[in-house]
Amino acid sequence: MNLRKLLIAISNKHDLYYRIVLITISILIITSFLPRQVRFKYDYKVGQPWSHEDLRAPFNFPVYKTQQELDDEQKATIARSPLVYRKDAEVTERSLAFFRSRLPKEQQSLVSEGERLLLKLYSRGVFDISKRNEPDPGMDLFIVVNGVWKSSERSMHFSPDQASNYIRDALTFVPETYRQMFESQVVSSLQPDLIFDRELTKAYQQELLARINPLRGEVQEGTIIIRRGQTVGMIEYKQLESLRRAFKGEELMEHALPWLYLGYLLLVIAAVSVLLTFLWLLREDILHDSRKITLLFLLIVFTAVVYTVLLASNRVNMLMVPLCILPLVTRAFFDTRTALFTHVLTMLILGTVAPGGFDFVYMQIIAGMVAIFSIVNMRKRSQLFIAVSLIFLAYIVSYSGLSLLNEGDYSQVITANLVWI
Repeated sequence: MNLRKLLIAISNKHDLYYRIVLITISILIITSFLPRQVRFKYDYKVGQPWSHEDLRAPFNFPVYKTQQELDDEQKATIARSPLVYRKDAEVTERSLAFFRSRLPKEQQSLVSEGERLLLKLYSRGVFDISKRNEPDPGMDLFIVVNGVWKSSERSMHFSPDQASNYIRDALTFVPETYRQMFESQVVSSLQPDLIFDRELTKAYQQELLARINPLRGEVQEGTIIIRRGQTVGMIEYKQLESLRRAFKGEELMEHALPWLYLGYLLLVIAAVSVLLTFLWLLREDILHDSRKITLLFLLIVFTAVVYTVLLASNRVNMLMVPLCILPLVTRAFFDTRTALFTHVLTMLILGTVAPGGFDFVYMQIIAGMVAIFSIVNMRKRSQLFIAVSLIFLAYIVSYSGLSLLNEGDYSQVITANLVWI
């Protein structure tokens, strides 16, 4: 009997239970999609005073080089990287055989001298310039002989022109009557034996790049990073950026994961509770209509999930995400106050994870308000174009103002972001 009464009670209030389940699932979905990372609570810029309390290192953390420093170091490493040449041992025998076959009979007595000269050149090596120009003076090299790498230097080897000059200077002992002909025979027999190996050079450069240390040092726990009122210089900035990065470390994340989820859960519950209170006080018809409340929460969940998924993918500029669709669609189905409350509370939730924090919330709330007000008296579809133009103008004004406030110089404003907007 009691079970029958319970089933009847549930049946009579199934709409209420449906709405409770809907709101609970919506809260859990939004919370589960928010990225799991400890929020770094400090905002700072190079050249601006530190407005927070004295900051001490909460734990030992490494100081990373900036991306610009790493890029410069990589370029310098590639510029200094030795080139790799393979020595073709068969060239020597081919050149000697060619030289013997082409030497006239009257010059056969000079065969040994010509061979000695060629062997001396090949003992140092002659660059093949068909695949790459000869190395710059003073450049370090690797010569690979039968799989063995030998360190060398540019001055230890000949270019084709240097080899020709060396032959010319070495033939003073040859009678002048046929010296030019003999020189021509030796030079024409000479073939380059140092072949540039692009693949081995690239592989060695990659090995050198892999050895670059991304760290420049370590900050010990308890060390004062910056004091209140102190100007943020490059040293302090690098340490602060490294501390921000350390807050996302795996060990810290594993320890903080349950608390992060609880923190996000409380924030989402607070925002949803405010929205439900608004509906209960001012739009009770939406709260008691299962279809309307389902549509409203589907819009909120869809917006939050799409934004957090794109944020996690890190493949698109987040200014491209059309968040003003939320207030536009909400206003189309409901009223101005509902659209405004829904948009503001959703942006406050996303502001906990969005890049820029306050900047994001300010821009999106201003643009959302403009979107709502621009379609209050919409009678024609053409008014949507006016609404879009006003939203774009709101984004431009708010973005420009925030950029000037942050940078203090119009030339530092990232104009490319205007394209994404």
